[in-house]
Amino acid sequence: VNRGDKPGQMGDALPAVDLGTGAKAVALRARGSQTCALLATGELKCWGANGSGQLGQGDTQVRGDKPGQMGDALLPIALGASVAHANSGGTPCAWLVDGRLKCWGANGQGQLGLGDKSNRGDAPGEMGAALPAVDLGSKGAVAQSASGSLHTCVRFADGTIACWGSNSRGQLGLGAVANVGDQPGQMGDALPHVDLGAGAKATQLSVGTIHDCVVLEGGKVKCWGYNFQGQLGLGDTDDRGDQAGEMGDALPFVDLGTNRKAVSLVSDNLSTCALLDDGHVKCWGSRLVSAGTTKVFGSTPGTMGDALPSIDLGASKVTALAPGPCALFEDGRVTCWGKNESGQLGLGDTLDRGDVEQKGAALPLVDLGSAL
Repeated sequence: VNRGDKPGQMGDALPAVDLGTGAKAVALRARGSQTCALLATGELKCWGANGSGQLGQGDTQVRGDKPGQMGDALLPIALGASVAHANSGGTPCAWLVDGRLKCWGANGQGQLGLGDKSNRGDAPGEMGAALPAVDLGSKGAVAQSASGSLHTCVRFADGTIACWGSNSRGQLGLGAVANVGDQPGQMGDALPHVDLGAGAKATQLSVGTIHDCVVLEGGKVKCWGYNFQGQLGLGDTDDRGDQAGEMGDALPFVDLGTNRKAVSLVSDNLSTCALLDDGHVKCWGSRLVSAGTTKVFGSTPGTMGDALPSIDLGASKVTALAPGPCALFEDGRVTCWGKNESGQLGLGDTLDRGDVEQKGAALPLVDLGSAL
């Protein structure tokens, strides 16, 4: 049963997820049909779809759709060490406290970075110590990992980026379309860095379904990969990173407006949003992310920079963004906009939000109950 698509399902009527006796979540990652919770103990629990073993339980059984599957019955994923950070989505990965990165689930495009195309986690004996860590060679410590539909990227502590898996639209940022990570000898020190330009260092990585973006030191933004609806923010619909000569200094910065800098990014299917240094939010790509107009921004010349309006979210200051897109205000309230066919905006209906009438005070808040 969906939640949030009918009146009376949100607020205090929305049940808390049972993570087990005494369990406390310190981070959540939700994307597609899977959700993962990182617990204060360093354990990771995931539930939802499991057709490729993405729940890491050694089978393909869905968890969370029947009574008795959650709480203490939902086992932590065996990874061989405590988890420091995790991401879910098409390719769930965990960055362990010992510095290793492990990924599991579907692997038809080499997105697990293990030099083959075999799924992991869908059969007994594949997790824990039996699950190999991703070989990242001598590239140094991982600071962040993120996954798209069929590819995975990491940001290293030195500000460099590396990606592997599907590369059909140049989403690996290598100036080609050949997959990486599905054959022996492609990972480790053989895995190239994404060329972000001379001296460029990334401070944040945001991975969409088939495109990627980074915030660079100084607040500038670069995006590459699939660009069907202008989600790269370059004033056209040409993919970037799928041909030689498109990356590095040749890859333009996203124009966020006069003197504007990005604090953080969130990338989704066909859109990208940026939280700016002045507390405003700008989005480009799919028309529904613009929240206040039906115009598409980013796909044609003259629609970025100062021509790209900030989203009218009312008077409250935004402190964080999440996929949806959703905005967290400094007072703890949340609002979401965009597609809503399954009630994913948490507004008690299935109406999309993001047209001319739905902005500012008219954009509803998500009712999370009286305790929040």
